[in-house]
Amino acid sequence: MDLRQVTAERFRIPSNSTHSLFFFGTHQMAKDPAFLFYYQDFLVGTDYMSNESVGAYIRCLCHQAHKGHISKQHMLNICKRQRVHNSIIEKFVSDGNGNFFNEKLDSIIRQRKEYSESRRKNRTNKNSNIDDNEF
Repeated sequence: MDLRQVTAERFRIPSNSTHSLFFFGTHQMAKDPAFLFYYQDFLVGTDYMSNESVGAYIRCLCHQAHKGHISKQHMLNICKRQRVHNSIIEKFVSDGNGNFFNEKLDSIIRQRKEYSESRRKNRTNKNSNIDDNEF
């Protein structure tokens, strides 16, 4: 049994689960399932969009948060109609490799990851100092 299977069994993660796992050193952690959602910016930025376009836009953002930059074809599959795609493509930029991403979401995810990592390091340092001070 590999580490992924042991962890999945230990935490009772179903074998058909879509949860992504990645490693930090010897600790295995689940991919962050959340990002900060600035609803006022979202409302202002989508005010001119149809409900169908807003739905496609939020789904594209969610796929970006889950998978990283997304392909134009993936965006078209989400949008279903060219006019919907045309209304949301302006919210994304090309990464030069044929994939697209929303700059604000990319920044929010990066900041959250950096913050989480800094908290993890602080906990590690705190635990290390406690061990050093024990008799």
